Amino acid sequence: SFPTRRSSDLGTNGNLHSSPSGGGRLGWFFPWEAHYDLELGVSGQSGTWDDAGNRHWSAAVLDAALHLSPYFEAKGEYIDTMQETDDVGTIHPRGYWVQAAYKLAGLNMDLPLVNDIELVNRYDTMNDDLGTKTHRYTLGYVYYFSNTLLFEGDYDFVHSDDPSQSHNDFVVQLSYGF
Repeated sequence: SFPTRRSSDLGTNGNLHSSPSGGGRLGWFFPWEAHYDLELGVSGQSGTWDDAGNRHWSAAVLDAALHLSPYFEAKGEYIDTMQETDDVGTIHPRGYWVQAAYKLAGLNMDLPLVNDIELVNRYDTMNDDLGTKTHRYTLGYVYYFSNTLLFEGDYDFVHSDDPSQSHNDFVVQLSYGF
């Protein structure tokens, strides 16, 4: 048997109610040849989000990815959510992003450092349904040391109704996947 837990044992990360969330995704994948494919998906999740299990949250998502060679990829996602609150009623935050990426190896240049770079361009927008709308344009790169070790950088141009948000950011990160 499992030991009995008190809610104080869970700290701030525990689920303090017994109502689970549920969700899933349906996808359609159409490859027409190697490195040329289209994938479309729809997904959703619904459940309670507050500690007492009284407030409902749900989300519906549409996603797509298109590969037109080993070097070019375009993808995006749209999310529409519904969240019950204590103070402002039910809100419907929503947003989307679209992104295109091109690996410079597709230029067939005999330059090892250049061939390991992928250029990325992204646009995303978010409306929190509380009066804040944010639009962000991102220009970036990925340098592939290997297929699991990446050095990434981007510059974000942020336009928002919220004056506390930064308006332009330069971000770099080193990523290792396994």
